[in-house]
Amino acid sequence: MVEFKDIDDKDVAVLQDSFIHYMDNSLSFLKRGAILDLDSVKGTGTVVFYNIGNKSIINKEDSGYVIHNNGEDIKLNNFMGRINDDKYIVVGKVKAKIPGNETLIEGDYFEIVYVDKGIVNIENKDVKYQVAADETVLYVGNLVIDLGDKKISLGDEDIMSITAITIDGDENIEIIPKAPDEESSNSGGSGSGSGNGTGNGNGNGTGTGDGTGDGTGGGAGNGGDGTGGNGGGTPGEETKDLVVSLKNAKVGSTSVNVVFDVYNATSLDNFMLKVTNLDTGRTVDMVAQVVPDAEIIVNLLSPKTKYLFTVINEKDGGKYFQKIFETKDFGISLERSYATDSELSYKVAIDDETVIKVLYTLKKFSYTLITLLSLSIVTIFLSLLISSNLSNIGIGFFVQKTIASTSLKYILLTKVL
Repeated sequence: MVEFKDIDDKDVAVLQDSFIHYMDNSLSFLKRGAILDLDSVKGTGTVVFYNIGNKSIINKEDSGYVIHNNGEDIKLNNFMGRINDDKYIVVGKVKAKIPGNETLIEGDYFEIVYVDKGIVNIENKDVKYQVAADETVLYVGNLVIDLGDKKISLGDEDIMSITAITIDGDENIEIIPKAPDEESSNSGGSGSGSGNGTGNGNGNGTGTGDGTGDGTGGGAGNGGDGTGGNGGGTPGEETKDLVVSLKNAKVGSTSVNVVFDVYNATSLDNFMLKVTNLDTGRTVDMVAQVVPDAEIIVNLLSPKTKYLFTVINEKDGGKYFQKIFETKDFGISLERSYATDSELSYKVAIDDETVIKVLYTLKKFSYTLITLLSLSIVTIFLSLLISSNLSNIGIGFFVQKTIASTSLKYILLTKVL
């Protein structure tokens, strides 16, 4: 519990897993959490996540929000935060649809807590509901957040799960609060100068930063150390931006192959690729080093699933590349035409851009209703090989279809080779 005094000077105790709301509509997290920039969820491109601590304030400014960060301020309009496994907040221009109420409820924010299986608390400063999560929906711009299946959708397409908002996730950008003396500091170059002067007279000093600065003497006689100026004088060494870019990508149903270019890296830089399933929020169990022009093959992925690819520099923890890839469909579908005691008709549709070879095995077995122990199995193999000039994806998957007839059962096993 965290204790503090409210506006009436009364002692108040709240759980640490809480969001703090201020009179000017700013807010903060009482403990470490994560933020998803909802305006970055567009179905393609990078989805932006942040880690946020309890020393950062999400300041309400004009029509949006600003977080003062040690580097560059972060501006948000619509976002979703997570503070524990079951507690979220959606902030911005939000509308809520509650089961049994056809009227949309508008608010600047809604806090969401999953309190029991299928039950959710949803509230803000004006309303509070405890309702079934199914059919409880939040609308933020063109996005739809279904609290029942926890999916964020755009149009008819499911983009990601809210559980992909992971606290301290590898793909998250770290928010580092500015120190108080940094709020008004000058971002120019700095240097130390020394000069000769009388009293508080000015002297000329050579800056050790970006160039030559003017030193100001601080005492009588010979002036003490002064403060170097910004810029000017002898220029320092030019700094080139460190860049990681995607050179090539090949997306299949169960794998994604990527090749990167890396510019202006030093021997201290070490880039690693991490892959996150956006439906589950889980990191794929593989980590690969990013080397220029070297192909990285990410295997054992699920078909028709979105994955976030993030390149992280282990030297400073910075994220230098993010992109969402969606794997293709499985590439094969089985559609039964008809089945009798003696005949079987089956339609097979194959995407020859994804599937290279297919092995079909037809198994027939008879059974008795008297006892399961008398089950006998006779196996009949029917093989169909379909080849293509495309490269082998090297992954095997099974799809099982059961075709029932009047007295026999058939199981068609399909293996993508």
